Amino acid sequence: MTSLKDISHNIISTINSSSADVQPTIDLIDNFITTQEFHTDRERLDKINKFSSELLSIYNSIQDYPQKFHIFLKCLRALLPILGPDVVISDWCDRILLPILKSSLQPKDIVEEVKAIIREVLVCETDRVMIFRKEILELYLNESSMIGKAAGEGYGVVGEQVHAFWCRNLENVLRGFGSVKTKDFFILLDSYFAQKQYRLQVLNLLGEFIQRQRLNIHQILETPLFDSLLISLQRDTSTTLISLSLTTLVMLLPHICTSVITYLPRLYIVFIRILCWDKHDSRCTNFDGELIGNDLNITEGCDVQKTDAESDWERCGKFLVVVDAG
Repeated sequence: MTSLKDISHNIISTINSSSADVQPTIDLIDNFITTQEFHTDRERLDKINKFSSELLSIYNSIQDYPQKFHIFLKCLRALLPILGPDVVISDWCDRILLPILKSSLQPKDIVEEVKAIIREVLVCETDRVMIFRKEILELYLNESSMIGKAAGEGYGVVGEQVHAFWCRNLENVLRGFGSVKTKDFFILLDSYFAQKQYRLQVLNLLGEFIQRQRLNIHQILETPLFDSLLISLQRDTSTTLISLSLTTLVMLLPHICTSVITYLPRLYIVFIRILCWDKHDSRCTNFDGELIGNDLNITEGCDVQKTDAESDWERCGKFLVVVDAG
């Protein structure tokens, strides 16, 4: 029966081999996954923690050799079911994996392998993963707020390129998570869209996701995110935000056309608001769905009720302020 020590030795042999054929090692890992038996959870945890430490020692010996490091990362990815997402997050993400996504000097195959590992961690279901999803999204929101600013704050062109590279990788990881766990992705986005300092960056991410993702976009109706988008279109007064929200709404409509009749009264208010924007712009602080409905007599007979989320909405004003990553 294959043991964790056998796997460690096999990884070392594969890394040092001139053939660099990683498949036999991955097959050995798969065999262990299907046959492993631990008598207790405590025994499993102790062995996995010791195994992770051994892997870290291997990493330290090959990190400066790109070809060997790439092979090692393939093995690490295959080991995810053994290590578990919590161990990968605690032992590998902050220390090794995330810094690779921030370094534009890393070879492309290494960056792609790291992104694949993090995506696979994000789709797991543990309490630590739920926290990690938020951490990754917050990293993206912070970095996306810095795009275009780095060169003006002493970082120069190189600093700007690093920020752009880092942000693109985080966006790619999040979109990959969303392609597998679309509903969970929308729920995660909504928790930050409700906070006005993050709203613009969340919209940018949502728009990119809708453009690239063909399946399961309709699941947005099973989450609070679509309602939040409509509230933004009814209540926010930033022209930048409203323009982007409207573009996002238009991209969403083909995916939810069979259910859109439920939202027609609110959509009607939104589009009338856009058409009459100049008329109401001077009264932006009181510019909400009720005001438009009363002025234009369009809510009569329509069931447009203010929700708790709408009552507590943090309105983005004419001068939009986004989160400060510093």
